Amino acid sequence: MGRARIIVSLLLLGFGALVAWPLVRTSVTHHSVPGEILDVLLMPQGRDQVRVRIAYEFKLPNQDLTIAWTQADARFRPVADPVMNRDDAERLLAGLYYDDEHRKRRPITVYYRLNQPQESAFFLSPAAGAGTSRHPLGLVLATVGLLGLLFHSRERG
Repeated sequence: MGRARIIVSLLLLGFGALVAWPLVRTSVTHHSVPGEILDVLLMPQGRDQVRVRIAYEFKLPNQDLTIAWTQADARFRPVADPVMNRDDAERLLAGLYYDDEHRKRRPITVYYRLNQPQESAFFLSPAAGAGTSRHPLGLVLATVGLLGLLFHSRERG
């Protein structure tokens, strides 16, 4: 039973660390602040395709508002403005607001390097296929794996 617990704990730790690595790496190298989407530009790219450019703003530590438009994928890597079907882009646009009546924007998290805030800023864009729910899950799995190893060593000691 002890050996199985160690193997399961190591698997949870390894898988969780692998899934959470982009978040951990970005948390170490970048600063995160809350931001707000200003506008979503849908630029035609052919018959039924549009390029999605999202402009957003965030405050720097000195309270200056900065505007940026770089989007990132699920691995926290900047990507070019995504090209998608017009219908998908319209659904995405509707999902970026709480309600259509007041056009209240959903908050976002912006990541940037302190020495280059304007050039390095990005956010996890739903247009680029980024979802943030898997990274915290990876942290939970890694923590459960570590706890399993910790309790196993305490039982032996």
